[in-house]
Amino acid sequence: MTSSREALDRLIAACPSFLGATDLYEYMAWSEEEGEPDEYVRAAALAQHLVRLIERREVDELPGVFGIVEEILAEGDQEAVYLIRMGLLESLLNICSHDDVAVDAGDFELLLGAAAREEWRSLSALWERAGARRQVLPRFTESEYLNIKDPNLKLYFRTTKRKLADGTLVTAADVVRYENYVADSTWRAVRVRRASSQVVLLFGVLIVVAIALLLWRY
Repeated sequence: MTSSREALDRLIAACPSFLGATDLYEYMAWSEEEGEPDEYVRAAALAQHLVRLIERREVDELPGVFGIVEEILAEGDQEAVYLIRMGLLESLLNICSHDDVAVDAGDFELLLGAAAREEWRSLSALWERAGARRQVLPRFTESEYLNIKDPNLKLYFRTTKRKLADGTLVTAADVVRYENYVADSTWRAVRVRRASSQVVLLFGVLIVVAIALLLWRY
């Protein structure tokens, strides 16, 4: 099975122009601990490069990249699949949501194979649901993101935060909180159903006992 490290290598091999994107390598150096490569940071940087290729209409490498994506989703180990899902596809969706990016997410969906398209739509729906859930703390806004001057910080925001229709930015932390909320609600629902069943059962037993006593007395 393909590992996450092998998956990243295969993606970059399919897109050799990425090796010339010096500012993205500067971003990776800015984001990573020294001497500790981060596959998710690198997958996000690659996602930014793919967006730029479409902006420049230099699309020759893209079918090969998304062919590799489809293969990894089919044959990769769990970590490789996570890298594709959360490192590459999630980053692409985030990047394309922002006002300073000329590429629409729909431009990428046309390039996806069946497995990647299913992941893409699942991620899109998940982030929308997470964004719709009421937040206690205020979120960053698109206008705040657009005013960031540091290019590395701006790229970090672009790849990790998604703009919603109301102009606020949803993050992976919002998604995790939403997933925990759903899991907790489901667990509570099961617990309530179990408790209700126990009450009904106990009530039934009491009725049987009462009837038995009445029959015994008469």
